[in-house]
Amino acid sequence: MEITWEPPNYDPLQITLSGYNVRRNGTKLNSGLITDLSYTDQNVPDGQYIYCVTALYNLGASEGVCKNVEIVTGIISRPTTSDCLQIYPNPSSGVITIETPFQGHVSILNIRGQELLEQTIYEPNSTIDVGVLPGGLYLVRLVGGNEVRVGKFVKE
Repeated sequence: MEITWEPPNYDPLQITLSGYNVRRNGTKLNSGLITDLSYTDQNVPDGQYIYCVTALYNLGASEGVCKNVEIVTGIISRPTTSDCLQIYPNPSSGVITIETPFQGHVSILNIRGQELLEQTIYEPNSTIDVGVLPGGLYLVRLVGGNEVRVGKFVKE
């Protein structure tokens, strides 16, 4: 999987760009700073992933840019609605309901890929209190067995 990005806009007289970090589903992929504008994630199995690229400066890190990516090799049937991760209400101000066809570990991630909340769900309809989170866009990652589902919601 080849990931490319554009260089950020910044004033080189004010700050120094050191390089980039790339994360897949919240896990940092690179061992050292990346200085190119691309990264190759090798041997990635089929599935849905969230890739985030963060610029690192001498004064700290950028917010990062994230993309949902579905990797498919070969022929695969598209999931039906009953196979998908459903999140509602969306937007939400307090509690979200997650509908899923399987049980697993749910993580709520910010756009930088940092895990903010987590819990294990055992029922097809489970709730998570997101009232403590500040307003913004969040990703929901559900991992169970060899399945990964990703969704997003807006916290008001």
